[in-house]
Parts: sequence; C-alpha cells; structure tokens
Amino acid sequence: DCRAILPSLQVLDHDNDLVATTLHAMGEWCVRYTPVVAADPPDGLILDISGCAHLWGGEVPYLKEILSRLRAFGYHASAGMADTVGAAWAMAHFVPGDVIVATGQLTEALMPLPPDALRLPADVLSKLHKLGLYEIRSFMAMPRRALARRFGEILLMRLDQALGQA
Repeated sequence: DCRAILPSLQVLDHDNDLVATTLHAMGEWCVRYTPVVAADPPDGLILDISGCAHLWGGEVPYLKEILSRLRAFGYHASAGMADTVGAAWAMAHFVPGDVIVATGQLTEALMPLPPDALRLPADVLSKLHKLGLYEIRSFMAMPRRALARRFGEILLMRLDQALGQA
C-alpha cells in the first residue's frame, strides 16, 4: 500500500549486523569531536567531551556542530549533555530538543522525568508505576532503605549514577 502511494519508497529488511556496523562507523566518525566514544546500542553513542567543548567555543556551539553534521547526513539525532552519562542519556531520551544541563543542576533536571529515564528494569518500572510514582521527584527523597527494600538496589544505583554519586 505504501509503495502505491509513494512508488519511490525503498523498503529494507531490518539487519541487526548493519545497525551495529553503522553505529560503530558513526562512533569512529565522532572521534573528530572527542577521543572517547562508546556505542550505546541499539541506537546511541556516548561521547566523553571532557576538555573538548572549548575547541568549538563552548558547549552550545560544540553540540550544534555535531548535531548539524549528523542531521545533514540524514540522521534523526537528539542529544543530552550533563555531568554524568546517566543524566545525559535521560535528557537525550526524555526531554524534547537538545539539552545541556548546567553543572550542579542534575537533581533539578532529573526530577520531572519519568523513572524510565533511569534505565531501570521493566519489573522495577512496573512496581513504580503501580504505586503512582510517575516522576523521579516522587521517590527521590524517600528513605533509601525503603526504596531498596521495595524496588531493589538497582533503583538506588541508577539514581546515584545519574546524580554523579556512584
């Protein structure tokens, strides 16, 4: 049906090897922006930009340069920049637009996000949702022992990682 509407449409089967190869190639391409790049399958890259942004005049032009180049190649790219990988991942995946979290603002940036932004297992997310805990702010200040007992140590670990405490 789609080809009848748009005859020039190309339909390709999903190829996991091709996706992994493309992600790896994109990571190698990003080495021009930082020497530390890691693939974050299925569709992400993590760049450690420590000490690199000043070469482009700051974080905003640095991020704009990377994203404009990727978008010019035809990729849909979104980005998050923060002091921790967990917070940057959360911003890139759960906040519209491209976000730069200022140093010292991790807590405020994470609070309105859903618990999914902490990269938690499905069973933990299900428990949080059943209890009506739809934002990180709704459990962030709860006693740690109670959170660990009810949701497991993974919740505390992911929260601490996102906040730079682990």
